[in-house]
Amino acid sequence: MKKRYLGIIVLSVMTCFVMAGPVNDASLIMWLNADDIMGLSDGETVNTWLDSSNVSPANNAILSDGSPSYVADAASGVAGVCFGDGDGMITTASLTSGDYTVFTIFNCVDAGAGKRAVQGVDNNWVVGPLYGKLTFYADGYVSRSQEVIERQYYAVAAVTDSGAGKSGFYVDGEAVDTGIPIVGYPGAISLATGGRYAQPLHGTLVDVLVYNRLLTPAETAQVNDYLAFKIDRLNALVYEGENGLEYKGYANEGQENAINTVPDFSRAGYQGGGVAIPFVPAVVTISNNNGSADDATLIQGAIDAVSSLPLGSHGFRGAVLLKAGEYSVSNTLNIASSGVVIRGEGSQETGGTRITYAATAQSNLFEVDNAGDLPREVAGTRQSILDAYVPVGATSFNVANAAGFAVGDRVIVQNTMNQQWIDDLSNMGQWGWTPEGYQLRFFRTITEINGNTVTIDAPVMQAIETRYGGGDIYKFKFIGQLENIGIESLRLESTYTSSTDENHGWSAIYARRLKNGWVRQVTGRYFGLGLINLQTYCRYITVEDCAMLDPMSITTGGRKYPFVLDDSDYVFMQRCYSRGARHAFASGSAAPGPNVFVDCRSSEDTSDSGPHHRYSTGQLYDNIMAGYLFVQNREDSGSGHGWAGAQVMFWNCLASASLICDAPTGGMNWCVGSIGPQDQGVWAPEEPFGIWQSHNTPVQPRSLYYTQLAERLGTGALHNTVVPVQEEGDIWDELEVWAGDGLFSDEVVVCANAPVVYSGATFGLKGICRNLRMLENGVSCTWRQLSGQGTVVFGDASAAETSATIIGPPGNYVIELVVDDGAVPVSSTASITVVELPHFEIVSGRPLPSTGEFVLSWQAVAGESYAIKAATNLVGGMWDLVAESISGVEPLCTRTVRTENAQTFYRVELEQ
Repeated sequence: MKKRYLGIIVLSVMTCFVMAGPVNDASLIMWLNADDIMGLSDGETVNTWLDSSNVSPANNAILSDGSPSYVADAASGVAGVCFGDGDGMITTASLTSGDYTVFTIFNCVDAGAGKRAVQGVDNNWVVGPLYGKLTFYADGYVSRSQEVIERQYYAVAAVTDSGAGKSGFYVDGEAVDTGIPIVGYPGAISLATGGRYAQPLHGTLVDVLVYNRLLTPAETAQVNDYLAFKIDRLNALVYEGENGLEYKGYANEGQENAINTVPDFSRAGYQGGGVAIPFVPAVVTISNNNGSADDATLIQGAIDAVSSLPLGSHGFRGAVLLKAGEYSVSNTLNIASSGVVIRGEGSQETGGTRITYAATAQSNLFEVDNAGDLPREVAGTRQSILDAYVPVGATSFNVANAAGFAVGDRVIVQNTMNQQWIDDLSNMGQWGWTPEGYQLRFFRTITEINGNTVTIDAPVMQAIETRYGGGDIYKFKFIGQLENIGIESLRLESTYTSSTDENHGWSAIYARRLKNGWVRQVTGRYFGLGLINLQTYCRYITVEDCAMLDPMSITTGGRKYPFVLDDSDYVFMQRCYSRGARHAFASGSAAPGPNVFVDCRSSEDTSDSGPHHRYSTGQLYDNIMAGYLFVQNREDSGSGHGWAGAQVMFWNCLASASLICDAPTGGMNWCVGSIGPQDQGVWAPEEPFGIWQSHNTPVQPRSLYYTQLAERLGTGALHNTVVPVQEEGDIWDELEVWAGDGLFSDEVVVCANAPVVYSGATFGLKGICRNLRMLENGVSCTWRQLSGQGTVVFGDASAAETSATIIGPPGNYVIELVVDDGAVPVSSTASITVVELPHFEIVSGRPLPSTGEFVLSWQAVAGESYAIKAATNLVGGMWDLVAESISGVEPLCTRTVRTENAQTFYRVELEQ
């Protein structure tokens, strides 16, 4: 089923999130709702927990000496009652009937032995963990148990039906009972004390509901809806709140300080994400009609010619255009100067630009590199980070002395890892890891300085901890780094002698030390390693609408990596397709992040996608379909891969064969909304699971990256990034059908910054031509109205980016953009909905005799601005402006208007 990832509307509206309450009648004899104690301070003792069931007399939960405490953020802002190992409270809710239903939402801080949640005095109804399991006791016998995960919230229900002679047990709405015909009732419901086999509670309770009857299926569904709403908020690391994405704190593996958050990944991509890839006009054009058997000299000469041109103010020298046709080269093509773009006329099987690489040894078709330096620390700028713990997701921290830094400085934030970290990380030293080899370095820009507090642009991807060596910050210089290089609209193929040939083209495109570059609309085939190989300090790179098909080499290590990055960051790959890979979407050692893969598919893969080795951090795999998705401890695989990665997110992915998401000590990995078998690690099955949420059930928003991007930069950045088919849901089927044959999806896209508007409001329109061949030919644009009862007035009907105003009644209006390059026109449409302005009830209206004037009064809000409009015909009539910019006065606003017609209707509107 398709799932929308973002709704875009620019009207001033109030969004309300309504949570349906549970069934609340006389049979609800107790309802302990932790929301009722939100007035307490965080950590304050809970002396009384009020009963919200409205049963008279109300049951107040009176606490014993082991009083629990209130925790404000125990459930993403939903209050929780947190218990330690001591006794808890005793309630007065009694069940003397054999028919009952009990619900609770709780988490377990400790899944060890002897930890209970809710239990009765005689015939127990018990929720674990007891020996790491959820359990249901009826009449003293265990009817079912289920494994429990620490720090995970659960909604649990127990039902006893005396008439049917059986009990039922439900976890998160799913029945887990065995059907054993045991009936019992718990007597007085207790929390952590009293009852048979009493044990202390150790966790956080949010709700406890007790009914002294069976609920009907409809009533059960109502309560389940209520519990589902709460459990979503309780469990979700990230969820859509009233004001955008909300992030819940979590603790890293082996720690208890739940102050880390899932980081913002949205700065990955060209120019830091959300920036449209530019079209660079050709300054040198070549074709393959020279009759040469080897076009390497021709193409390299064109590249060198453009490289010799001066850089323009926009940072580019120009593009080399390879006209459609067949080219063959036997030597590597080198791009060693900034500002150069290589463009063909399509990646389609027939009719595009194909370069065949006839190498007889392992080598790369395109290499982007020069003899520049590597990043060097600026002497005297290093400062220690003073905080004992800087959590994942943080963007600020304190330093010893910030006087030497300024806003805009490019800096490296370094985790100065020590031997303690190596030892705690499952003893990585046994695989050859040393602190010197794992000084994790993250490239950032300073955005704010307040005293000695420094704020950076992108978040921390690995917690900085004093016990693991702390961290430093320092300025760096990078002399000779290449910038603004693009390769686009090509089909690249390698010759080969057999399916196991090891001596032919290896990577179609290899890049080092490249900043702000891209590869788009490129298809590769038969290369032994893959299409894209980003190595050593590539940064702010976008790879989109690319495919790699049928790699030819033996199937073993170091081969068949179609889309791979190593020691690079801010890389963004979207709408990419792989067929026949080992590790389709992967990273090498210590890639520092953020790095992002979105809306990609791998078919016929033989091994996993994900971080491959040696502790890459800050990666997002967002809507990726593959056979295998792994992040795990690879121990001695390869030459000592060890822990492959940390702070790696699998978001709404699908792994048809296996999903592995384990957690390293001092770090965490997340699997949210992803589908596939949950498996233990291949090399180290004893490693703990990471945080798994909504397993086998996709979540909203559909895409984490796109939503974070839109929240940070607005919908314009989203329009620069996605194509319309992505708004409808995952695109895995579309990628499989496309398989790199030409342009993926629309040639022309129309974006409206306000798909819902008021009549008379002006909104923005943007047309994007994605067909690079058309752009090279030169295009004209024409906007026109296709439908709608009123009139659409364009600011400039011939500009690709313009404004429009709709004058007319409410309804749907269709706008079309036609893009013409002199060959075949291409069009696309946008649908705009016009709605009425909100108007306000006129409390009174009275005419003034013999003056033709009328006095209007309406309820108003101070500080708001109002307009009065009039119409003489309510059936298809137009509302004319009578007065505007009227300042609201409470409680009633009054204005005298003049009318010239015997029948006049008035309305008051809140101004935009």
